[in-house]
Amino acid sequence: MALAAQSRALERMQLALVGRRADDSSDEVLVEEALVDAHPVVPLAQLPEVARSVALLKGRKLDDVIRVNEAVKASIEEWLTWMRPNLLDTHENYQYLRHRMWPVYESAGLPEALLFGLLAKESGGKVHAVSRAGAAGLLQFMPATASRYGLSLNGSFDERFDARRITEANVAYFNDQFRVFNDDLELALAAYNGGEGRVGRLAG
Repeated sequence: MALAAQSRALERMQLALVGRRADDSSDEVLVEEALVDAHPVVPLAQLPEVARSVALLKGRKLDDVIRVNEAVKASIEEWLTWMRPNLLDTHENYQYLRHRMWPVYESAGLPEALLFGLLAKESGGKVHAVSRAGAAGLLQFMPATASRYGLSLNGSFDERFDARRITEANVAYFNDQFRVFNDDLELALAAYNGGEGRVGRLAG
């Protein structure tokens, strides 16, 4: 599948940076592939919020969760052709941020491919990225959403520019959206990028 090919390409990039071959079985791959049971006994709706993403995604690859339709294929083709320089820049930037961001996703049971994809789409891995609409930081939180998820915007430092804090807020946001959209990752991603109200109206 196309997403699997993209994951393998990212893995090869990661191994190349440390001078190892993609067939070296001693290396951990870039994309986390958890090996726990994918069918929890307890229904998702009854799980604590912090565990919802674990039950939703662990044991499955990201490309097993997302339907690869024509729109997704077209987007992947764009990222691997004319947007490839942006993808490579994001990957390079991510190497300096990974130790702050990935442990948060790993603890929540979310795949690293999801984190990297968001980073590429939202900011290109630029810590101080700010959009014309007012979204800021690596994962582009608007001020109201940032405040809602406990990020401080007051004083001498805007926590949207803190790699770990904005990743924690991002995970909390997704757990909320999984609940709102009945654990549909695609709708949760659409809400993140396009606004909860708009997606809620379209999904309803």
